[in-house]
Formats: sequence, structure tokens, C-alpha cells
Amino acid sequence: MTTQAILERNKDVVRRFFNGTHSGQLDVIDETVSPDIVTHGFPGHNPDSLASYRAFFESLGNAFANLESDIDDMTAEEDRVDVRFTVRGTHVGEYLGIPATGRHVDFTGMVQYRLENSKIAETWLFPDNITIMQQLGVLPEPEVV
Repeated sequence: MTTQAILERNKDVVRRFFNGTHSGQLDVIDETVSPDIVTHGFPGHNPDSLASYRAFFESLGNAFANLESDIDDMTAEEDRVDVRFTVRGTHVGEYLGIPATGRHVDFTGMVQYRLENSKIAETWLFPDNITIMQQLGVLPEPEVV
């Protein structure tokens, strides 16, 4: 398999994972994630198994109704795939101990995936937590000067 074909295969795995987990199709985790998953930067705690990874996305789906996400940009190099994303939804359930506010969130972030044997083996997540907390009313909106 050529290097370009491997990069495209890795991007396809990440695209299937991202789109599935953000639309409630959590069986995609078993198909695309290594049982030995290592994660970094997740809000609350870092999932360390397929079950805890699934639980993270279940709680995200329970906390935000009408969840929509877009892959805004994707690049791949060697065993890494980087994604810049946008997520939108309405806060209808507890999120990080914050009771439902009914507020709409619309935030961006980045995530890097490392793949082994066509499965996600490691993830670094960088959501825009400040914007999320401001939109939920936990942090004040910045003053416009």
C-alpha cells in the first residue's frame, strides 16, 4: 500500500469515528478505536478504555440535544490525523456538573489522532473550553472595548 493510500485510509477511519460518535452511532467506536486507547485533554477525565470512551460520547449526547458537528479541516501525516472541528447543540442535561441551562453552544476545537493498524490508538483533544463555559453562563462573556 502506498503512503498516500495509508494516509487516506487513516483519514477515512477518523472521519467514520468522528461522524459516528457525534451523531449517536457509538458502535463505530468498536470498529475504529483500539482497545488500548490512550486519551489526553478530555473534559472531566480522560477515557482509558472502549467502554469509557463510549461513556464520554453518551454523556455528551445526553448533555446536548440537536448535536451537530462539522469537520472544518483534516490533515494527515505519517500515523497522525489532525481535525479542526465545530460543534453545536442545546444544553439539555448535566455537563461537567453544570445542570441543564437550555442555552445553545457553538464552539470550535482541534483533535489529533494517532493510528495503529487502522485503529485510533491515541487522541489529544483541544476544545475551546472557555467559549463553552461562557456560552453556558459559567464564565462571563468578554468585555468589548
